[in-house]
Amino acid sequence: MKLLLIGFLTCTICFGQNQKSGTAIDSISNLIPNAGFEYSIRCPNRGGQISRSVGWSDPTNGSSDYFSTCGEKGYSVPKNWCCVKSPFQGNAYAALLGRKDTREYIQVRLSSPLEKGQKYFCSIAISASNKHCWVSSDIGLLFTAKKISREHSYRISDHEPQIQSHPDSIFTDYEWHIIQGYFIAKGGEEYLTIGSFRETVSKLQLSEPKYGNAPSWYNFIDNITTKLIVRKKPLKVIQTELSQVKNITFENRSDELDSTNFGALSKVLKILKRNKEVSIKVIGHTDNNGSKASNRTLSISRCRAVKKYLVTNGIAKKRILIEGKGDSQPLLPNTTDENRIINRRVELRVL
Repeated sequence: MKLLLIGFLTCTICFGQNQKSGTAIDSISNLIPNAGFEYSIRCPNRGGQISRSVGWSDPTNGSSDYFSTCGEKGYSVPKNWCCVKSPFQGNAYAALLGRKDTREYIQVRLSSPLEKGQKYFCSIAISASNKHCWVSSDIGLLFTAKKISREHSYRISDHEPQIQSHPDSIFTDYEWHIIQGYFIAKGGEEYLTIGSFRETVSKLQLSEPKYGNAPSWYNFIDNITTKLIVRKKPLKVIQTELSQVKNITFENRSDELDSTNFGALSKVLKILKRNKEVSIKVIGHTDNNGSKASNRTLSISRCRAVKKYLVTNGIAKKRILIEGKGDSQPLLPNTTDENRIINRRVELRVL
């Protein structure tokens, strides 16, 4: 397996977490459903059946192929009509034929639309067929808000893919290669179309022609990835954001949240959802009404109310610790009703 770096709209390729930049790739949420073509509606038994792979379709009048271990009549893996080709990963792959004027593409709907201004990491495994004497590594990933649909099998020429292999990169073998890079989304992109988009494609002839003299290439596709790149903020920056949220306060001797708290809690939710690696401590306080013991119990109950709200709205329990301080840390002297209202609060601290 070899690695090719994409030359279009790319800078530094990110693997795991970059400690200097605070950048990490979300290792969980690949936005490509059935990214390795593992799940099928029906097993393939002839060409042009990419639609038998769950979620995938042909956006043009091309006839993109689908190969699977359950396939029949030459459309199985690893051995099929074309060659002996094991998947890059799993039990299946797709294949696209390319010629000067005609191209084949495959398309899938993302599990969720891309977010405006966010950076995404993309990768794709690609391998040439040794049944074809010409090879090309020309491949592009086009993200669009609307589904692509063409009544022809020509090259899609009215869109520029966000991710595209470098024009000078080309296969010199029939091994699997990984092409990867990243781009910034305009927002709302919901469909991915994969194929060869360049008018002029770099090709290399590795053997004598078997199917006439017109150059054509045939690429297997597997293991497609599109993931949000998460930029981790320093903890002190996140703490500043939380500290700027208005304190969550309570009625006298009460641990119930009311409508006056929901604006602040909504801001807290946004911060925690943007920074999924962060855990917090919810710290509860009371005024000096009541005994020390009852105030500590009440402060813990207030923490639990806030934690329950956050968990109900999608924050994992394990990210939230609680601590009740009772009346031991007032912000203001408990000398007026106004001061007591301020002291009846819950604060949030980044761990």
